[in-house]
Amino acid sequence: MVDQILDIAVYLDGLPFTGDSLERQSLGGEQTAFIYTARELARLGHKVTAYCPCPQEGVFDGVTYKDVSKLDELTKRNGTSLSATASLWCLANPFAPGSGFSACMSF
Repeated sequence: MVDQILDIAVYLDGLPFTGDSLERQSLGGEQTAFIYTARELARLGHKVTAYCPCPQEGVFDGVTYKDVSKLDELTKRNGTSLSATASLWCLANPFAPGSGFSACMSF
């Protein structure tokens, strides 16, 4: 477990998958790394939300999976802004009080 729990959002576009896809089918390396990284962050005690092209939203291995179409909910949270580069999404000031998500990750 960690000393400080972070509210982490991760994003990946491309092939459709969910948090339990690896138990049912083969995925590309990018999707596999995405799932395993999100799982480990959740296992450490962080709150992890994964935005991907998922046909079935839900919680898998402690990670909340949401469809990429819901990315706009991040910008609506407390009026925070996002910056993006390829598959990197993060908050402009993630450590400001009340800013919402406190970390970001690229895949």
